[in-house]
Amino acid sequence: MVPTAAEEFDMTERVPCIECGVAILPSTAERTGGLCMPCKGGYRQDIDAARERKALAARVRAGRAEAEHLRAEIELLFETPEVVNGLTHDERTYFSVLMLGLDVFDGGFDQYFWNSSADYYADALRGLKELGAVQARRHLIEAKEVLFGLGPIPKTHIRRRKMSSRHVGGNSRLEMVLLDLEEKFMSHSHSIVDRIDQFGKTRLIPAQ
Repeated sequence: MVPTAAEEFDMTERVPCIECGVAILPSTAERTGGLCMPCKGGYRQDIDAARERKALAARVRAGRAEAEHLRAEIELLFETPEVVNGLTHDERTYFSVLMLGLDVFDGGFDQYFWNSSADYYADALRGLKELGAVQARRHLIEAKEVLFGLGPIPKTHIRRRKMSSRHVGGNSRLEMVLLDLEEKFMSHSHSIVDRIDQFGKTRLIPAQ
């Protein structure tokens, strides 16, 4: 039986951050000297940021009861393209930006483009624009250009892995550029969390 993209990601070998112990991709560890992105950026100890990340993780794990149907669709999204086509405009916005944030906050842009979350890159760009996250959107575009150049990104995560490795692998200058973009993107993390949460509350949950 062929594993789904989500299962394939779960099987990807990870290593612990040398400072906080959180599991990160080997490629992230290589670029950051063994640190996760929050530790590398120097804000792991920031109490408010830690609370925001904890709140975001809790929402993703448990979700709001009112959005149970959306979480079920998201679980299927990696397996059936028909489900993607069946999502509403607002659901695609919510899903694509949420998955973007989770991947980048966890392991940087390389993790996002490494995973099937970036299959919905165009939706994420549109979603960030709709949410008014202009700077974060610009950093995402710049990261895409570092990894894949000015042309369109490959449509599958397997092809993206190969192409990004050719573009950045071993190029310390480009790796530093990418790391700087990741830190800039994550400086907007509180704003993105607040905006996507408000979007979900106002656009996805029917008024009582």
